[in-house]
Amino acid sequence: PGAVSTGQFAFVQFQTQEAADTAIALSGMVLGDRAIRITLSQQPIVKVKGEAEIQAEQQALQKSMSIMEQIAAKIANKNKPPPPREERKDDRREGRGDDRRGDDRPRSRARR
Repeated sequence: PGAVSTGQFAFVQFQTQEAADTAIALSGMVLGDRAIRITLSQQPIVKVKGEAEIQAEQQALQKSMSIMEQIAAKIANKNKPPPPREERKDDRREGRGDDRRGDDRPRSRARR
């Protein structure tokens, strides 16, 4: 009997060339009441990227890495203790410095 096409087909992608070769060797095998036909695809299943797409992806990756490095540096700097603060003579008078008020606002020079 002649081959009758019913329009039923499937595309399968194999992990290895060996698996694909094994499947192709099964072409013509009867499955149920039909012989199966297995051939190589005429068009690749995976789209091949062009040079421009590859360069755009590399630039995006480099930008992302730069941003991540900046974030890592900020985190590292945040975990460092602050540098010692220089005392200003006019801010500290015997026992009456910033620590008394608990903030860093400069004191007024006006006398009451």
